[in-house]
Amino acid sequence: MNYGWQKNELIKNNSAMKKWLNASGNLTALLQTAGKHQFYLIHQAEEIIPQEERSLLVQQESSALVRHIMHTLDGKAAVCARTVISSALYKTYKNTFDNLGTKPIGQAFLYQKNNILRSPFEYGFVQQESFLMQHFSIAKTADNLHARRSIFIIEQKTVCITEIFLPIMKQYDYTK
Repeated sequence: MNYGWQKNELIKNNSAMKKWLNASGNLTALLQTAGKHQFYLIHQAEEIIPQEERSLLVQQESSALVRHIMHTLDGKAAVCARTVISSALYKTYKNTFDNLGTKPIGQAFLYQKNNILRSPFEYGFVQQESFLMQHFSIAKTADNLHARRSIFIIEQKTVCITEIFLPIMKQYDYTK
């Protein structure tokens, strides 16, 4: 399924959503400054992944460890994310990933590494019926949800994170 991923931002005006979509660094840390933040692990399992995601992995593996998480602000769903961890990276750090539990991968793993590369963001729109949203039970909020994705490369192994920003994020700002 094609989400129209592109390197250019999709929002031209200077809105709060644009600020969130372009925020670099640790999203969880920024969300913690925006309101009462909670993090939920919705699903984690090894899965066969779609060709589109497969093509993003350095090794182009057919299966990967997939995590679905949700961030809430003030008790409301705010950001949903799908993390695809290449099988090669999962095997290298199996114990770490198996014990992440409700800890965000950025804070507990990615930002703890020294030699990590992160690609520029790609932006797209995701429909709530998409496979990216399959593990989230959220009331229909919009036809197209703003999303971004980026690739992290650690030791020539890949993590792809797709973050889907729900419309409520327009109401929030963060401080650095």
